[in-house]
Amino acid sequence: MKLTKLVFTALALFLSSFTGYAISDPVATIKVESGEFERIDTPLSLEIDAVTRINEAELKLYEVVDGIHVPVAVQFSPGEHRYMHWILTGTTGPDQMRIFVLKREKAVLPEGEMRIEKENGAYIFFSGNKPVLQYNSGVTMPPEGTNPAYQRSGYIHPLYAPNSAVLTNIQPSDHLHHYGIWNPWTKTTFRGEEIDFWNLAKGEGRVRFSGLISLNQGDVFSSLQVRHEHVAWPYSLQETVAMNEMQQIKVFNRNDGSFLIDIYSRLSPVEKLILEEYRYGGFVLRATENWTNQNSYLYTSEGLDRDNADGQRARWVVVSGDNPEGKASIMMMGNPSNYNHPEPVRVWNSNARRGRGDHFINFSPTRNTQWILNPGINYSLRYRMLVFDGEMDDEQAEKIWNDFSNPPAILIEKQPGR
Repeated sequence: MKLTKLVFTALALFLSSFTGYAISDPVATIKVESGEFERIDTPLSLEIDAVTRINEAELKLYEVVDGIHVPVAVQFSPGEHRYMHWILTGTTGPDQMRIFVLKREKAVLPEGEMRIEKENGAYIFFSGNKPVLQYNSGVTMPPEGTNPAYQRSGYIHPLYAPNSAVLTNIQPSDHLHHYGIWNPWTKTTFRGEEIDFWNLAKGEGRVRFSGLISLNQGDVFSSLQVRHEHVAWPYSLQETVAMNEMQQIKVFNRNDGSFLIDIYSRLSPVEKLILEEYRYGGFVLRATENWTNQNSYLYTSEGLDRDNADGQRARWVVVSGDNPEGKASIMMMGNPSNYNHPEPVRVWNSNARRGRGDHFINFSPTRNTQWILNPGINYSLRYRMLVFDGEMDDEQAEKIWNDFSNPPAILIEKQPGR
């Protein structure tokens, strides 16, 4: 035994002479406290600049489980500050602590479970071999014979369920300006004039893709950061960018097969822009035409259904319906940091679209108040969607929202000199 230990020690010293550090050199202990809420496959992020200056290619994370160090998939995002991301896998009950150790080792290249493929002006997010959603940077023209002003770029469609059902709809005949998941503002004041970025045929305003900022993919998540321009008086001599927007779409790796999607928007007005009080505008979903009042339902965090939720506040909304591929659901969540949270919602009732009962859901922070945006200030809106097969009850939905709105506490014990 002593001889074996001496051989191992000699080997470790030999290898460290080439690498400059010892094998499994600990950098920090990271403790994650669940707090008062249950956690299920929770995304975690930690700024590591304050923890270590070691290059991320030399960092590996382990969870300590019954004294054994179990490897954990991690992913890093570059930028002004470096962040490490991982998933608190499985179910963690309330008032629990899970312990991780960050070590200096040669990292294993990620296999790329979460990836993005570009195809014909679109970015398609995949979880393994399953498509999750498509972000469209290219311009989509409206149906032949209709007003070309209905064209649009910078939106999400299709959004898929894990069973491959398409859950969004664009350019429906009743509302050609509806584009899957999108975020224009309807009633605004810019330079003393009313500008409508929503109703495209009016020609007053529109939102368009204006460039790719970054793309990140790996074993933990895939993300896309893009620029949008909110343009007043488009296609005219007055054309002016009233507001720039950075939008990030991030899809996380989950063990339960569902799709967890974060959408973050940072609004940067070029000049003063007033988002006037109005029922439409903000974070919007036009759902698949498969869902009608005969095969679908909706409920909110306040216990309201589609016939009494309109104009009321909601922390989350769940819509479920049947598709040829099977039943699927979308849970839409607003973050407590959002303006006017809990946000009022615009929800179509069961008689929408001449009695068909199509679904339209809109988190509208300006539904009951105006929002004044001033130049030189960035304004943020954060939303999360959980897309899954089947359905869930309100108790399950509340657990999911609590996980989003009250993230676990992360405590760091840094090793000296790291």
